[in-house]
Amino acid sequence: MARTITEGERVYQELRGLIVSGELRGGEVVNQVEVANRLGTSRALLHTAVARLVSERMLTPMATKGVRVTKVSVRDLLEINQLRWLLEGFAARVATEHLPADALAALRQQVDTISAGGSLEPEDVEAVDGAMHRLIAQHCGNERMQELIRQLDAEMSIARHGDVRASPAAMIDSVSAIVAAFEVRDADAAERELRAHIDMFAHRISDLLPRSRVAPTVIEPADH
Repeated sequence: MARTITEGERVYQELRGLIVSGELRGGEVVNQVEVANRLGTSRALLHTAVARLVSERMLTPMATKGVRVTKVSVRDLLEINQLRWLLEGFAARVATEHLPADALAALRQQVDTISAGGSLEPEDVEAVDGAMHRLIAQHCGNERMQELIRQLDAEMSIARHGDVRASPAAMIDSVSAIVAAFEVRDADAAERELRAHIDMFAHRISDLLPRSRVAPTVIEPADH
């Protein structure tokens, strides 16, 4: 039984990876026979993984039989980013005192390695960014918040491979500033830098809006 669960998790992670990496693009119909063969798994386990990704809104059921990769609209992105701004800013504040020193050291090493290399490959920068967000969620001390952050990040990840990619240089500098706040256990700075980090995407998303559209409301941080 344990082996079946492990195999099911593998199939889920690999199918999710195809979506996050952009190999399966927004709006694309998923050929489940081909995907099952590609992942070397059974149709039953693939169906379980598909159902899980539907619940996470990464896949959308079609009117006819089958599913397609969720296509995230600009309005969706704005709403997702506003929720991330609220939730992850608070999560960063709470997590500041609880992040393990060894995990922070590993994250700092990744950031410094990328910065020193100078190549700033978007995939490498996004991998470090994802690791940072996961670390915050894992140590925010709230399982419901962790699940919400994970779901929102899954939806946002579909768009990161499209027109809303932030500048890799600006992104790695922002991650470095967040890590620096964590290293000195400064909750105010961690919350501020994390929200500034998320604002980078908000500005990029806003650039995609027609000029006639009203800009999204900016949510001001509460005083602490």
